[in-house]
Amino acid sequence: MPKPILEQLAEGPVLGDGGYVYILKQRGVPMEGYTPYAIFTHADAIRQLHQEFFDAGAEVIQAQTFQGTRNRLEQIGMAEHYVEIHQRAVALAQEVAGNQALVAGSVGSAVGSKGLAQAGLTLDDARGLYQEECNLLADFGVDFLIVETFMWMDDMLVALEAAKATELPVMFTASFKEKETTDDNVSLGECARKLKAAGADVVGINCMREPSRMLPLMRWMREAVEGPMAMQPIGFRCWPDYTHLHGVRDWPKRVLAPTHMADYAREAAAIGVNYIGCCCGSGPEHLRAMAKVLSKTSRQ
Repeated sequence: MPKPILEQLAEGPVLGDGGYVYILKQRGVPMEGYTPYAIFTHADAIRQLHQEFFDAGAEVIQAQTFQGTRNRLEQIGMAEHYVEIHQRAVALAQEVAGNQALVAGSVGSAVGSKGLAQAGLTLDDARGLYQEECNLLADFGVDFLIVETFMWMDDMLVALEAAKATELPVMFTASFKEKETTDDNVSLGECARKLKAAGADVVGINCMREPSRMLPLMRWMREAVEGPMAMQPIGFRCWPDYTHLHGVRDWPKRVLAPTHMADYAREAAAIGVNYIGCCCGSGPEHLRAMAKVLSKTSRQ
């Protein structure tokens, strides 16, 4: 069996998996609202992508539960399948990972870029949504939680509180769009310090930015806090035409070469990033190139 995530991070860089939503959409899988209901309709496609990331060398497979809070599933009429969606997603990831990789439960924001007030939720509402999902993922046996793609500080802190209550290790990654602050104007460094103070085992950044625009932020975050750090950039170019990935309709034409992602992995390791993965638009060949420069062994 693989060692627990925090032990692995203490020994050297851990290679995460790649992005799912955009790659699955490219392969014809409907991803309405980015919620994980496709586990019902396209489980074979999800399993195939899990397998491709695993074969490329991923040491962590993320269960496809991103944006699976009950309110997100209610928005697309799938709330009645809430438990089964999470159960199937975790079981599928565990099947592929076997005893050779860890399985992480992915917890996305219940409000995204809207913020709690605009989404009509109170802090207590959000706390309940996150606690329900984190508890469910823990019950289904994930090895740790990746709480990701959060943009508002108050939203981050209630999600982190819920994740920590499970007593699982928690990796928390915030997302920064055109500014180096959260959407409620908390600086990157202060955001990292607040997350660490609230108990995050690993802090970092994911999504919204390609490697060239995320690496400078990771250097600042590395200076702001001690302990394990995580980085998961997108696999296609937004800048300078777009400030972040939303609205990039021609993203397949902007996909970065695997060698570009390999360079990113090498530089991330050099500045002290411990968990090195990738996000939207990054596929198995990106991960295979990253595995090579990190001296990880591809399984096929």
